Amino acid sequence: MIRAGILQFTPAFLNREESISRVERLLDGVELPELLVLPELADSGYAFPDRDCAWDIAMPVHWNPFLDYLHGLAEAQGTHIVSGVLEKAGNQLYNTSVLLGPAGIIGIYRKVHLFMGEKDIFSPGRASLKTWPTAIGRIGMQICFDWMFPEPWRILAMQDADLIAHPSNLVLPFAQQVIPAYALVNRVFILTANRTGSENGVSFTGRSLIAGPDGRLLAQATEQADGMIQATLAPEEARNKMITFSNHAFRDRVPSLYGPLTEDTQRIEPF
Repeated sequence: MIRAGILQFTPAFLNREESISRVERLLDGVELPELLVLPELADSGYAFPDRDCAWDIAMPVHWNPFLDYLHGLAEAQGTHIVSGVLEKAGNQLYNTSVLLGPAGIIGIYRKVHLFMGEKDIFSPGRASLKTWPTAIGRIGMQICFDWMFPEPWRILAMQDADLIAHPSNLVLPFAQQVIPAYALVNRVFILTANRTGSENGVSFTGRSLIAGPDGRLLAQATEQADGMIQATLAPEEARNKMITFSNHAFRDRVPSLYGPLTEDTQRIEPF
């Protein structure tokens, strides 16, 4: 059994040091769970008016003081932390999620499915989807609008993910509804860490949640409150893919019928 938590809060727009201070205040005196997930772009805020604005504050992941601070927490308390950050890599900007452990960076994921104006600012991630083994289980990552697409969730689950960390800045009021269903059909734990507050006319919906492999909500935050939610998880439950005594979530698939999913078309014609 492990404790897993989500820190829901409002990052400081274009002020990384203040974002660090806000996390410090919320975590003051708190014993961290074995896994803690923070929102998307937790170091920088989200609603950039243009690419130049984002470029000016973006940093490489290995030089980011926000990640240095989180690594210090992970090292001091022997825990794992996932956080969204604004990444500069060469001449590209990425909406990135980083998995940290006591020894430093374990994994990096760049958001694949960009939402609305993000397409004018970020390059989409194009590296292979992957999971990373840790002392608390195998962890995969998705970011915010990735929720809309079932294929990546399934790929991570088929790569033996026990837990999928999902840093988010959700604005659509229904997005949280689908997460327990993805947890159920893939038989994994999902931690969707949303943010609170408003920025440049964009309002965020809070309601961060932890869902289990049976589709149950294990914990959920309110829409506006900053702070931590936690749940106790048994990663081995995600390794049991049986739906009934004779039905397996993955072995009962029929991949020979799914070829059209990989075709680069806007519409799959009916048979």
